[in-house]
Amino acid sequence: MSFAHPESSPRKVRSSLTVLFVAQALSTGATTVGIALSSILIVHLTRSEALSGLPSTLKQVASALAALLIGQIMARSGRMLGLALSYLVAALGALIGGFSALSGSLWGFLLGVILVGLGDGGIPQGRYAVAELVKPSHRGRTVGYLLSFGVLGSVLSTGLTPLLERIAQIYQIPSLELGWILGGILLLVGMSLIAVFFRAIPLEGTGNAADKALENAPKRNPWQVPDVRLSLVALSIGQGVMVMMMVLTPLHAQHLGHGLPTISSLISPHLPGMFGLAWLTRNLVDRYGERRFIALGAVLLAVSATLAFFVTSAFWIGVSLFVLGLGWNWCYVSGSSLLTHSLGPLERSRIQGQTEFAVWGAAALGSLLGGLIVGQFGFQTLSVLAAVISLLPLLALLGLKRARAGVEVAPGD
Repeated sequence: MSFAHPESSPRKVRSSLTVLFVAQALSTGATTVGIALSSILIVHLTRSEALSGLPSTLKQVASALAALLIGQIMARSGRMLGLALSYLVAALGALIGGFSALSGSLWGFLLGVILVGLGDGGIPQGRYAVAELVKPSHRGRTVGYLLSFGVLGSVLSTGLTPLLERIAQIYQIPSLELGWILGGILLLVGMSLIAVFFRAIPLEGTGNAADKALENAPKRNPWQVPDVRLSLVALSIGQGVMVMMMVLTPLHAQHLGHGLPTISSLISPHLPGMFGLAWLTRNLVDRYGERRFIALGAVLLAVSATLAFFVTSAFWIGVSLFVLGLGWNWCYVSGSSLLTHSLGPLERSRIQGQTEFAVWGAAALGSLLGGLIVGQFGFQTLSVLAAVISLLPLLALLGLKRARAGVEVAPGD
């Protein structure tokens, strides 16, 4: 891994990268332990399955709105403050949600969900902080390292599950609510690590020659940069399709007659697809280029949706979810890396925050509209729609190539 900055020693960079990796694992562990099961908790609180999707929608809308604010905070005050604040807000949300659920307070639980969503609007922007600490040729693999630590977080949460259940039995506390409280503790640890140990300055930090040159250069609209728009399409479509299919495939499996244990196990192949092969993605993206893997990721998303249309067995449903996770991974790593080095230092935090707003908005829209489509037209219709939407990054790539071809032939006209 290569890094250098006149004001950041290699030791500070290594320490800061390590902290970001560990915090990523803790945040994933917090989500896996209890927060992901919010749909079950709200059914317990309201006795109504019709509201099972409410926590997910509230969380994603809150994340979309917070992404803009956190991006502005990072642009003005640095990555450390924005990330630490995000972890703190998410931790408070998890603790409030857990204790409110224990006391039977629906509104307190929903407040916790919203706070977790606000925190989640900033936590994923840690990948941009990671990308800024290394040279452009190493950004893909470094973001891949970060995602790999998400697997460690899942392993951590799985390892803590027996202990969690034991504590729940001893103190007569429901394990789901206790999982939320444990998630809050893990997020507080992540916040503390970032606040204390994150000290490195990005390779193109504020105040250096690159920034001064950009200040004196003519002002540009970053959204007019083709690669910035391509990154937005790849990240938004990847997230939207992934959330839409991930949330509604278990419901489809239930309609096919699969039991609860089988349905619960279907998510197992999805997480390795999202995070498990990040170690491979990071090297391939740096070697062959972001645009190529955006295209491949889009194809995998379409293949996953097509598989979901035809298959009925638990095994093949699991395969479709694995492919879905891998397609998301390739779009996510490639889009994040391309966005980072397509922007100047003074543009990054603001534009990345706006991009996160679009990404979370796509997730919320996918979750909401997906349920409506399944209810009105069935899962197969949703699969067809998801396959078509998945190909939008390919159209964006085609438009980018045509634009460049037009620029190249213009002088000879």
